[in-house]
Amino acid sequence: DTVSAANFPTASGNSTLTDRGDDVVITPTDLGGGEVGQGETHACLKLSLFTPLDASTWTAVTVSPIGNLAPGSLDSAQVYLDGGDGVFDAGLDTLISPGITTFTGGSAAITLSAAQVITETAKDYFLVLVVDVAATIGNTTGVRIHHPGHLTFSVPDPSSGTFPLSGTVSTVAAPDIVTGSRTDLAPELIGQGAGYATQRLSFITDGNNASMTAIRVTKAGT
Repeated sequence: DTVSAANFPTASGNSTLTDRGDDVVITPTDLGGGEVGQGETHACLKLSLFTPLDASTWTAVTVSPIGNLAPGSLDSAQVYLDGGDGVFDAGLDTLISPGITTFTGGSAAITLSAAQVITETAKDYFLVLVVDVAATIGNTTGVRIHHPGHLTFSVPDPSSGTFPLSGTVSTVAAPDIVTGSRTDLAPELIGQGAGYATQRLSFITDGNNASMTAIRVTKAGT
């Protein structure tokens, strides 16, 4: 038996490859409760994001305020990428949204200034509020993401999680007062090229915690 050469070569039509939808899994951690100081940059909610397969790009999020503090008393809503320790620190974590995004019509639409590629390795993000220095003491505040459509990922990637994503409200309080004291340690005589301590500084707050991010010193003597 032989095969006829008629109708050869034979080939199918071409198929177009499309991107598979990558389900972005979102796990929230509530960072609210307790007090938030007037003028404070306050992390309300931490989001852990990953994709089971492939990758997705996150570009925007819309948040709504909760509590009874007027939205006009919130100077901005922000998003930070965690530096890796799971604890919010505005001086160490990376701001990935504009410095100022205000609340309009009951929500703040945040477009990320640095789009985030979400992969199989989870990344943590902080949803942050900047509380006005004149915010009403005793009022409460926090943030919520109402539904998946308030998170923008590359099409056709959806997000999964238990919505709304919401934290516990925090109560506005007067800012903490940091009190400093010093102990003079400067020796009477020092040798050229020697290193030595001049003074010891101690700080205490009247409540909660404060982060010191910089110090300025002025040279004294001749």
